[in-house]
Amino acid sequence: MTYDLYFHDDFDGRASGAVMLSFLRSRGDDIAHYVPVQYDILPQWSKLDFFEQNKLFRGKHYPAIVVDFTYHPKATWWFDHHATAFRNEKWRKKFRPSKFHHLDAAYKSACHLVEASLKKDFNWKPPKHFKELVSWLDIYDGANYKNAEQTFDLENPGLALGAFVDYEGRKKTYMTDAWLIREIAEKPFSEILALPDIKKILELIEKRVVVGKKYYREKLKVFGDIGLIDLGSHRFAELRFFPFYLHSELKYTMRLRREKKGHYHFSMGVNPWNRDRRAVHVGNLLRGRFPGGGGHRGVGGAEFKTRKEAIAAAEKVINVLQKK
Repeated sequence: MTYDLYFHDDFDGRASGAVMLSFLRSRGDDIAHYVPVQYDILPQWSKLDFFEQNKLFRGKHYPAIVVDFTYHPKATWWFDHHATAFRNEKWRKKFRPSKFHHLDAAYKSACHLVEASLKKDFNWKPPKHFKELVSWLDIYDGANYKNAEQTFDLENPGLALGAFVDYEGRKKTYMTDAWLIREIAEKPFSEILALPDIKKILELIEKRVVVGKKYYREKLKVFGDIGLIDLGSHRFAELRFFPFYLHSELKYTMRLRREKKGHYHFSMGVNPWNRDRRAVHVGNLLRGRFPGGGGHRGVGGAEFKTRKEAIAAAEKVINVLQKK
């Protein structure tokens, strides 16, 4: 059987896709198209015939596998760990979990959910290197770092590959989708990071970490216990936890970033080393106020057409948080 893989356009989405690919190949199945998706596609995604009609790739459309992304009733396989996975109330009411369709927000990463579900439901034995993969994705996607400093320590293999995905993924080179997912499915981190092309990019990322730290120190705005940074079109290495390194008293951080397609991505996260029992559920907060917004308890995001709209959203959230 041949499938099309739709995955959230981040490290967890690609890692989840790699687990799915390894499982499929163990059954003699394969993937024809590797399709990264982001939340700006939700208006099209909401149509029942999306998988048959979308123009995200050329050629024949095969049954859809969706990992780490919003629910669609026509997905043959679906795995997600976001509490805000249902954007359509009718779809939510009709949803019935099965061995092909899983939602479990208790998992820190979709990668772990996919691996655990396939082992349980199909008696699958994953490759040995997936133990490291799942462990790092739980740290990376679940923000289970020891401290803020660890989040930009590229000596850690999982963080290094995550930084590569975050940096290179937006450029859409040959290395970011089908190629990388196949590599993760077949090799441990150490072998992937040793590849000459990967090493070159990591050297560049290390330099950009230095530049990014300087930018954050100069541009980060603090509103009480909330940090806000407007990244514009800058493409630094992943430094979303760096505000908590600079100001340990912060409870929330927000980022604005202009994406390649021209829209603005607003993201928000809770300080994992300074948690407040009264902290809001970020995913629910954003989902309830902005079209397409959502995420987890500790992290979430939303998409806006203009910088003005993104700034207005940040100001609105700041007002909500300051009243808590």
